[in-house]
Amino acid sequence: MTVPDLVDNNSATAIALRVQESVPEIPAMRAICVGGMLVITAVFWVCSCHLPMRISEYQGDGEISNTGNVFIRGFKVDFETFSLARRYQATYTLEGLPKHQSLYQVGIVAAIPLSEEGMRPRAFAGGPVGTLSLDLEDASQQPIFTCKSPLNELDWRWRNREAFGAIYDPHHPGSATSSFSLEAEGDPAHLPGRLQIRYEPADNAPDIRAFVRIRVGGEK
Repeated sequence: MTVPDLVDNNSATAIALRVQESVPEIPAMRAICVGGMLVITAVFWVCSCHLPMRISEYQGDGEISNTGNVFIRGFKVDFETFSLARRYQATYTLEGLPKHQSLYQVGIVAAIPLSEEGMRPRAFAGGPVGTLSLDLEDASQQPIFTCKSPLNELDWRWRNREAFGAIYDPHHPGSATSSFSLEAEGDPAHLPGRLQIRYEPADNAPDIRAFVRIRVGGEK
């Protein structure tokens, strides 16, 4: 049982009001009691927001792990490693993917030297070396997103000393991106069910190890 199961904001507020009514008509004492109850309510609410994600219920493929920090919860799911010099195709199930209020991102983590941290990967600077295609379907096999991009056009960001590239074109905000949100949480049929990955290398593709990752929320 988690803190959210034990504490309800509305009930805590009601308790604070009852305490206020029961305290004698001493302004200072009333202010201290009511203020204390509100502080306790706020502390429990903050704790409930920042507990680690409940990842044990995940039954899909890949390796799931918590990545949250003291400010926001988060997790990641890492899939099989492959070489960017060879063609790759795989399909993974995502049954029981934990729910989160933030935007989920699906992208590729490439083994780029730490000497390039903070920069776009030099291995992809010379032009297309391979194309990544991602297709995400819900449990009813309806598409959530379908998109593809050359590696050199991915939105590359460094996260925890890793180069993470997602499909996103800032010049065309309405184009397909490899991100999604769980807006239809109440309908299991619309939750993510299957992720299809296809990678096609170019003739000049470097032999760099990489893997696809789903990430959401905070990072340590």
